[in-house]
Amino acid sequence: IALPASFQHAGTEPTAAVIQPDWWAVYADAELDRLLRRVGEANAELAQAEARWRQALAQVDAARALALPQIGAGASVTRSGGNAAAGANAGTRQLYATGLDLSWSPDLWGRVALSRQAATASAEAQAALVDAARLALQLAAAQGYVRLRALDAQLALQAQADVAYARS
Repeated sequence: IALPASFQHAGTEPTAAVIQPDWWAVYADAELDRLLRRVGEANAELAQAEARWRQALAQVDAARALALPQIGAGASVTRSGGNAAAGANAGTRQLYATGLDLSWSPDLWGRVALSRQAATASAEAQAALVDAARLALQLAAAQGYVRLRALDAQLALQAQADVAYARS
């Protein structure tokens, strides 16, 4: 069965909807603004997600470093010989050694490039998870705030009804 063009998604990239960081500002409620800004300040779950994101960024840097030349240096001193009966410095010999290593291996089969791409994709996924965790916390707080305001409005309405009933 041939599908209409509206049902075919071949070759199209999904577009990510961008949510503004202060999406609640359209409500112009100072208390809601203060509450949602405080939500992410001391939350352990959000801190863990941010730590995983920073770890993924470090892996991106490590994957990039694989394509660069590796340089190493070393130095050592070796003391040998000597006779305690003949004196402290009699027959002792010190050997000094230094070294410099430089190595680089070309990425013939693309292993380094692919590992860099994988690390970058992982970091992007972790960043999306941080944003999702932050948004989930904000939504839970906003829902609680709206419920509280609705109950306040119901309480005020009930008080007005009680006054009206007493007058009648």
